[in-house]
Amino acid sequence: MPMAGCHKPRGKYIVTGEIIKTTPFEMVLIIRAYMKQPRKRGIKPENSKTVNQWGLRGRIPVDPLKPQYIWDNYYDVPQTIYYLEENTREMTEEEKADFRADRKVFSQRYVKLIADERERLRKKARETE
Repeated sequence: MPMAGCHKPRGKYIVTGEIIKTTPFEMVLIIRAYMKQPRKRGIKPENSKTVNQWGLRGRIPVDPLKPQYIWDNYYDVPQTIYYLEENTREMTEEEKADFRADRKVFSQRYVKLIADERERLRKKARETE
C-alpha cells in the first residue's frame, strides 16, 4: 500500500495512509472467522455449567479438582470453572443454605481451590527441576 506523507514545520514528518473500507458483510465474515478460532484450552463443552449454574439447580461438584473446562485470563489465572453433570451431586440442606447466603463467595471458593492447586503443582515442578 503506497504511503503518503507531508512535512510539517520544525522538521516533523507525518505519514498518512489509506483507510481500509469494509462493507458490513465483510466485517461479519471477519468477526465470524475470529470467533471460530479454538480457545487455548480447547472448546468448552455445551453441556457443562459453572458452579453457580449448578448451584441454582441444587447440585454441587463431587470432585472440585476435576473440572471439565477452566476459563483463564491472560495471566493463566482461573476465572470460571465448568463441570459436567456426571461430576455433580445433589446439595445437602446445609450446602443449599450456604449457597443462598452468598452465591458469589460460594462460586469463588472453587476458583480459589483450582488456583491454589495450580500453584502447588507449579511449585512442585520447580522443586523437581
